[in-house]
Amino acid sequence: MYTAPVNTFLANPYGFHDMCGNVSQWCLDRYGPYTLEVRPGDGERLVEKAPTRVIRGASCARLAILARAAVRAGFVPDYRYWALGVRAARAIDP
Repeated sequence: MYTAPVNTFLANPYGFHDMCGNVSQWCLDRYGPYTLEVRPGDGERLVEKAPTRVIRGASCARLAILARAAVRAGFVPDYRYWALGVRAARAIDP
């Protein structure tokens, strides 16, 4: 287990750096099955009254094979773990 300084690795095909690895990321959306409808505009899954939020990716505390955005789990919002963080984001103008 180790962490790497930001910008240690090359960007992915979309030009983003450090998308997976050091920490798993809290996401805004609620946890629910992929079979649910998504909201037009932002693609957030329409999950009603789910107590859990999505955590994506894998941290340095997990196996490298799990370090991909498709890996997700649901946890209550007050869950805390040393290898769990957030990723700042902003809307992309079309």
